[in-house]
Amino acid sequence: MNVKMSSTSIVFKISEDELHTLKQHAAITQNVPLGTHTLKLKVKTVLQEEAVTIHFDWIDDSACALVLCVTSAQIQTLCQMGKSREGICVLRRDTEVFLQVDVRRDSRPIEPTFSDYNLL
Repeated sequence: MNVKMSSTSIVFKISEDELHTLKQHAAITQNVPLGTHTLKLKVKTVLQEEAVTIHFDWIDDSACALVLCVTSAQIQTLCQMGKSREGICVLRRDTEVFLQVDVRRDSRPIEPTFSDYNLL
C-alpha cells in the first residue's frame, strides 16, 4: 500500500493482492516509522452499508493510526471496475479521499468506457 497526502487529498493506492484481501473482509496495514513514533496506515472493509469514513485512532503514546473504512459494496465496485486509474473517491469535508488499485501491477482487464464504443 502506498499513501499520498496533500492539503486537499489523501490517496490510498493498493495492489491487486491487497484488493483481494479487502474483498475477504480482512484489513491491510502498513507501519510508517516517524522518529520514535509510528503512523499505522490501515484500510478495512466494514460490513454495514455506511459511507466511507476516515479517522485517526490513538494507539498509545508512540503510535497512531490513519484508518480508511470502506463498504463491501465499494470494494465490489472497485473489483468490477477493472484496470482503471480512477478508483473510488469520496469528499470528506474539504478533502478528497481516493482508493485506487495500482495499475502498473494490475492484471485485471481494462473495462471499456462509454467513449470506447462506436455508436454509429
